[in-house]
Amino acid sequence: MTFEDPNRQAVGLDPIWENTGDNVAGTIAVTATLLHATVTLTGGLSDYGYDVDWGDTSTGTLTTDTAGDGSADHDYAAADTYTVTVSRSDGSGSLSDDVTVTEAGG
Repeated sequence: MTFEDPNRQAVGLDPIWENTGDNVAGTIAVTATLLHATVTLTGGLSDYGYDVDWGDTSTGTLTTDTAGDGSADHDYAAADTYTVTVSRSDGSGSLSDDVTVTEAGG
């Protein structure tokens, strides 16, 4: 999958997610623009806080609403390919994928 922004460089994304547990509900998508990435979860557990590992030693939380939808954003310091992992906070499952972020003109 390729993300295109008319004023920015295309960013290639690998759409394959690995389910490492039986208790992961929903669908996750990652988009990236320059040094910024967004992970979006739809159809997850309602009112739940998922742990996000952005792959660059930074972590965060993705909190869902009553419909089980939510998103989290992150800014990277450098262009590279990072593995983003979203996990249930009880450790019972996770989803992960690689995302490539680029700098302007890079």
